[in-house]
Amino acid sequence: MLECVENSIKVIVVGDGNVGKTSMLRRFVKGEFVNQYKKTIGAEFMEKNVFLRQSNTTVKLMLWDTAGQEVFNSLTQAYYRGAGAAIVAFSTVD
Repeated sequence: MLECVENSIKVIVVGDGNVGKTSMLRRFVKGEFVNQYKKTIGAEFMEKNVFLRQSNTTVKLMLWDTAGQEVFNSLTQAYYRGAGAAIVAFSTVD
């Protein structure tokens, strides 16, 4: 069955490099975990439809996984425009 999604929200995920932003998103969207580090260059994009029981609606989350290394700051800031939410990821040991 094809599902019509009227509501969507752009969510950016920001934080330093190697804190697990990509792993967290991949686990949430695809249900998988890859135990291998691969640097994100610029940004990667994923989508997930989430059903909200309380309002009986489906929301499309447009998830933007941004690069954490300082060298990519000028690239990633362009992806912030239009975001309705942000997730800040960080390491508790750094």
